[in-house]
Amino acid sequence: VASVLVWERFETYGLDYARPVAVLLILVCLLLFVGFRTFIYRGKGA
Repeated sequence: VASVLVWERFETYGLDYARPVAVLLILVCLLLFVGFRTFIYRGKGA
């Protein structure tokens, strides 16, 4: 869903309007990845 929003913004308005949505998508993915890794490693150490 988010990738479609990025593509739609890019096609309609150009790179300047697609960039904030793309950056937000990347940040959310990175935060989820780091959160899951932290949760998994805490479970193994306990």
